[in-house]
Amino acid sequence: MKKNVKIAGIIGAMALLGGGISLQSCNNSTTTVAAVKKPAKLKFEYVKPPMAINSQTEANKYLVAHFWDKFNFTDTLFISEKDEIDQAMSNYVYRLSLGDIANSKKSIVALIEDSHQDKNMHHAILDKLMSYVGDPNSPARNEPLHIAVLESLLSDTKTDSTEKIAHKYTLEQVKKNRVGNSSTNFKYTTKKGKKGSLYNLKGKYTLILFYDTGCNVCAETIADLNKSQIINDLIASKGLNILSINSDNERWDDGKIPSKWIDARDDGDAIEAKELYHIPATPSLYLLDAKKNVILKDTYPVNVIQYLTNNLK
Repeated sequence: MKKNVKIAGIIGAMALLGGGISLQSCNNSTTTVAAVKKPAKLKFEYVKPPMAINSQTEANKYLVAHFWDKFNFTDTLFISEKDEIDQAMSNYVYRLSLGDIANSKKSIVALIEDSHQDKNMHHAILDKLMSYVGDPNSPARNEPLHIAVLESLLSDTKTDSTEKIAHKYTLEQVKKNRVGNSSTNFKYTTKKGKKGSLYNLKGKYTLILFYDTGCNVCAETIADLNKSQIINDLIASKGLNILSINSDNERWDDGKIPSKWIDARDDGDAIEAKELYHIPATPSLYLLDAKKNVILKDTYPVNVIQYLTNNLK
């Protein structure tokens, strides 16, 4: 038995090296064992637009509609090719973001339908797509596309009813305080005990910062905003309020919030208890205009600074 184990080990090693091995028996006859070739790495096959299309807009529209045409949804070996699927999904989401949302949604509906050919593939594809467009840490995060995916899943007849409950809840959350809509009012209490409300703040702009005590990324966000010249100038001229809301109502984060900002807490935990805002992760920034309409939602300091710079008058 030990000899068989040794032989199997040698054969395996030689197979991995891509060669073969000859075994000699007691009667001096020789048997050659062929090497087992490692399966070739699967490659995602991309579609190309017809030569007759000479417009970038039309080319992108074609690619969005036909992106998955050459993909075999029943080949579950592709699930293990994470890098290849990642890159394909990244390219797909990029194409979706370039076109209008109606065409993007048609493509998403077709993708969901095709992915049902295999249950495991369906979940792998949808999990990857959702992570790209909906994960708060995704650089490709896109709220309109996230909504399109959720709405498509809710209208899909093959999606499990239990899964739809979760999708419906997420959709309701994502649709809160959208760009261009009025923000939801809430009351707050400052560190000094002063009561206030979002709608009572005066100024051309209001920036809400939702943050957590002890959050390193929150501290970096605060530092980035605090060192911005345009933000400090707008605060000094009373053109900008920064309302920082600490989610930790048990203790204040001493020294973190600059003195010119409004250092506050959610009055009665209404934001969390009533789910007034969708905050999947902190920090979360909302830039509002004078009427408290949402300009930027759940964004980054660089985007806030860029917007204020471009619209400085």
